Amino acid sequence: MANLFDDPMFLAEQQLGRLAIQFRRCRDDQQRQEIVQRYERAVQDLIETGSWRRVPPPENQLPDELMPRNYFEYWDGDEVE
Repeated sequence: MANLFDDPMFLAEQQLGRLAIQFRRCRDDQQRQEIVQRYERAVQDLIETGSWRRVPPPENQLPDELMPRNYFEYWDGDEVE
């Protein structure tokens, strides 16, 4: 059986969760903006793989107004699973 922790896609998806947690715990506006930028890059990296198949659960997302536009464009259709 394959180990999820050996799956680069799984690890990249988990990075979104870590960043979302960091964002929620942080109160410094500048640090929050840096986290948002890192989240945007992580989303772009996942999209560029062409094999991102799982919509992140709400707890792994930033507030809607801070989610990257390309995230919504990518997931505009039905979830692929």
